[in-house]
Amino acid sequence: MNTEEQRSAIRSVIEAESQGFFDHNFDAWATKWSQDKNAMLMVNNQDGSITHFSSFEAIAAAIKEEMKGEKTSYSVRRDNWNFSFAGHLAVVHFDQYFTDNKGKTYNSKESRVMTWYGDHWLIMQVNALWDFKNIK
Repeated sequence: MNTEEQRSAIRSVIEAESQGFFDHNFDAWATKWSQDKNAMLMVNNQDGSITHFSSFEAIAAAIKEEMKGEKTSYSVRRDNWNFSFAGHLAVVHFDQYFTDNKGKTYNSKESRVMTWYGDHWLIMQVNALWDFKNIK
C-alpha cells in the first residue's frame, strides 16, 4: 500500500474533506469519513481545553452544528507529510497552515488514521494540535 498512488489518494481525501467543511457541504464532508462507531475527532482549543468526539454519529452532529456558522474562506497549505502503512490502515502526519481572508495564518500539527475500504481511503481519526500562541 505504501506507494505514491496511495499517498496521493490519501492526500486527496484529506483535501476534499476540508473543502466540504469549508463549503458547509455536509454530504461532501461525510463521504470522506468512516461512518463507524470507532471514528474519533480530537482538537485542542484556544483556552487549553480539548474537544473530543467518539463515533461518527457524535462527530457528524458537531460538524453539522459548526456548519450553521458563518462560512470563512481559507487557503490551506500542508507540508512535511509522513505516512505509515499497516494492513488496511495508514497513519498520516503533516503540518497544516490555514490563512484566512484577513491574512492571519494558523498552524497545526495534524494526524489522521485512514482506513482502506476495498477501493478507497476514509478518515477514521483526526487529531489536530493548534499552535494558538504563534498566529501570524
